Amino acid sequence: FFLVTHAFFTRNKEMLGAAFVLIFLYGGLIYGLFPDYGKLIGKNISWEGHLAGALSGIFFGILYRNHGPQQPMFFIEDDDDDEDDDPDAYWKTPEQRAQETTVHYHYKERE
Repeated sequence: FFLVTHAFFTRNKEMLGAAFVLIFLYGGLIYGLFPDYGKLIGKNISWEGHLAGALSGIFFGILYRNHGPQQPMFFIEDDDDDEDDDPDAYWKTPEQRAQETTVHYHYKERE
């Protein structure tokens, strides 16, 4: 119950998937929480212990909901170039636009 509760509150997809697999595989153990289940199968099973374990799992799942694996934070890289890509930018003054640098390359052929 701790894993299911913790996965529900943290919204971690991997943990939620593992919780659903455990529910699928061990779902029949939920009947141990009910008092008449021991009489049904003919064994003396402590349903109080199972119920206390389920309640404590839910309690600690809520208590530790901010601990453990959290959703990953994504960072967007900010491209800070000193070069302006727009030569006719509206925020530049005419003097700044006139001072644009042009580069002329002179290639020499190999001999």
